[in-house]
Amino acid sequence: MAIPTENTWRSLVKEDITRYLQAKLRGAEDRIKLFRLAWDLTMSPFGTRETLYERFFFGEPVQLTSYLYLSYDKECYVQRVTDFLKS
Repeated sequence: MAIPTENTWRSLVKEDITRYLQAKLRGAEDRIKLFRLAWDLTMSPFGTRETLYERFFFGEPVQLTSYLYLSYDKECYVQRVTDFLKS
Protein backbone atom coordinates (compact mmCIF):
# COMPACT_ATOMS: atom_id res chain seq x y z
CA MET A 1 0.00 0.00 0.00
CA ALA A 2 1.32 3.43 -0.86
CA ILE A 3 1.15 5.69 2.18
CA PRO A 4 1.05 9.41 1.39
CA THR A 5 4.00 11.44 2.59
CA GLU A 6 3.99 14.73 4.46
CA ASN A 7 4.49 16.55 1.16
CA THR A 8 1.10 15.24 0.06
CA TRP A 9 -0.59 17.72 2.39
CA ARG A 10 1.01 20.57 0.40
CA SER A 11 0.16 19.20 -3.06
CA LEU A 12 -2.75 19.33 -5.46
CA VAL A 13 -4.11 15.96 -4.29
CA LYS A 14 -4.59 17.11 -0.70
CA GLU A 15 -8.37 17.36 -1.08
CA ASP A 16 -8.57 13.88 -2.62
CA ILE A 17 -6.46 12.35 0.14
CA THR A 18 -8.53 14.10 2.79
CA ARG A 19 -11.73 12.82 1.22
CA TYR A 20 -10.79 9.23 0.38
CA LEU A 21 -8.67 8.31 3.37
CA GLN A 22 -10.99 9.54 6.08
CA ALA A 23 -12.77 7.10 8.35
CA LYS A 24 -15.99 7.38 10.28
CA LEU A 25 -14.28 8.52 13.47
CA ARG A 26 -10.85 9.67 12.20
CA GLY A 27 -9.61 12.18 9.70
CA ALA A 28 -7.30 11.26 6.85
CA GLU A 29 -4.23 12.74 8.52
CA ASP A 30 -4.74 10.64 11.68
CA ARG A 31 -5.28 7.49 9.62
CA ILE A 32 -2.11 8.10 7.65
CA LYS A 33 -0.19 8.50 10.91
CA LEU A 34 -1.58 5.14 12.09
CA PHE A 35 -0.64 3.52 8.77
CA ARG A 36 2.88 4.90 9.10
CA LEU A 37 3.18 3.61 12.66
CA ALA A 38 2.00 0.14 11.61
CA TRP A 39 4.44 0.13 8.70
CA ASP A 40 7.31 1.26 10.92
CA LEU A 41 6.66 -1.50 13.45
CA THR A 42 6.24 -4.30 10.93
CA MET A 43 7.93 -3.51 7.63
CA SER A 44 10.67 -0.95 8.17
CA PRO A 45 14.29 -1.90 8.81
CA PHE A 46 13.77 -0.77 12.42
CA GLY A 47 10.74 -3.02 12.94
CA THR A 48 12.24 -6.11 11.34
CA ARG A 49 15.53 -5.62 13.18
CA GLU A 50 13.60 -5.34 16.46
CA THR A 51 11.69 -8.54 15.66
CA LEU A 52 14.91 -10.45 15.00
CA TYR A 53 16.47 -9.07 18.14
CA GLU A 54 13.53 -10.19 20.28
CA ARG A 55 13.45 -13.61 18.63
CA PHE A 56 17.13 -14.39 19.10
CA PHE A 57 18.02 -12.34 22.21
CA PHE A 58 18.48 -15.35 24.51
CA GLY A 59 19.93 -17.60 21.83
CA GLU A 60 18.83 -19.92 19.09
CA PRO A 61 15.19 -20.95 19.78
CA VAL A 62 15.47 -24.66 18.87
CA GLN A 63 18.54 -25.17 21.03
CA LEU A 64 16.95 -23.30 23.92
CA THR A 65 13.80 -25.40 23.68
CA SER A 66 15.86 -28.60 23.60
CA TYR A 67 17.91 -27.46 26.58
CA LEU A 68 14.81 -26.60 28.60
CA TYR A 69 13.21 -29.96 27.76
CA LEU A 70 16.30 -31.93 28.68
CA SER A 71 17.03 -29.98 31.88
CA TYR A 72 13.50 -30.10 33.27
CA ASP A 73 12.86 -32.78 35.91
CA LYS A 74 10.14 -34.97 34.42
CA GLU A 75 10.51 -37.94 36.75
CA CYS A 76 7.57 -37.07 39.03
CA TYR A 77 5.25 -36.83 36.00
CA VAL A 78 6.52 -40.09 34.53
CA GLN A 79 5.90 -41.72 37.90
CA ARG A 80 2.33 -40.34 38.04
CA VAL A 81 1.54 -41.80 34.63
CA THR A 82 3.14 -45.11 35.55
CA ASP A 83 1.11 -45.28 38.78
CA PHE A 84 -2.06 -44.40 36.91
CA LEU A 85 -1.47 -47.13 34.32
CA LYS A 86 -0.82 -49.74 37.02
CA SER A 87 -4.11 -49.04 38.81
